[in-house]
Amino acid sequence: MLALTAATISSRSVCDIVNATVAAVRPQLAAATPVAAAAEEGETDGGR
Repeated sequence: MLALTAATISSRSVCDIVNATVAAVRPQLAAATPVAAAAEEGETDGGR
């Protein structure tokens, strides 16, 4: 967890933080969501 108090943070830093967080959470979300997992495998019909 990053603690930022009364500090200016660049948009680049914000993007880096968000991208790192998404990368860490994405596998868990994909495993929990069958449609997302199907999309990862290249299916385009929404898992139907």
